[in-house]
Amino acid sequence: MEGNKAVLGLTGIGRSGTTWVMQILNHLNSKKLIKFLNYFGSFHGYWPPGNATHVVIPIRNLQDILVSRWRVDLSDKNRYEEVEKRKITLDEADHHLTEINKQMELIVQTMKDNKVILLEYEKMFDNPKYVFEKIESKIGDCGLNSELNNVEEKYSFKRNSERAKDLGEYRNMSDDEFKLHGRHCYLGNKNFDSLVTGYLKLHIEHTIDDMLKGFNLSEKTSKKFKG
Repeated sequence: MEGNKAVLGLTGIGRSGTTWVMQILNHLNSKKLIKFLNYFGSFHGYWPPGNATHVVIPIRNLQDILVSRWRVDLSDKNRYEEVEKRKITLDEADHHLTEINKQMELIVQTMKDNKVILLEYEKMFDNPKYVFEKIESKIGDCGLNSELNNVEEKYSFKRNSERAKDLGEYRNMSDDEFKLHGRHCYLGNKNFDSLVTGYLKLHIEHTIDDMLKGFNLSEKTSKKFKG
């Protein structure tokens, strides 16, 4: 069965769900249902061809990634309380757009050089069944559903949020299988539309549109990066 021969890699833009997908793939690998190359720490860049038959890539709305990166950046600077008190500035937005563009270059090259399994963030969020279906649609039936209940319980957003909360500050990293850091999971209600308004919103939208056009992605794939 092709699924038994498949070797999975993982990459994606930071704040697109790669840590959660890594948890799931590690679990399935431990149960010998798949083979997963776990290069933790290298999930946000180019995946060199040749050492994986398929590369799993979570895809998230780039606007939401920008907001999430901003939140994490403030956490790293011990200014987390600002997340709930103010909006994103133009300089902050441009900084994160530049960093997103750098990572997008690597992700797009990975998509060109490898067989990929694309996971849409909005569909995969707290939904391992969707992840299982997407993987098996590419590599064949591996019996992944036999672990669905265990994965849903062990790696749910609720459980991961509790683990991240116990870690405290952002720089505190867990040394266990979960690979979470403090404030990993956002529990507030601030989103792109509440943090970005007026000219800045148009600026970000146009910059992302130009970025995606520059990569010559198909319209279908580009839409996945715009939610």
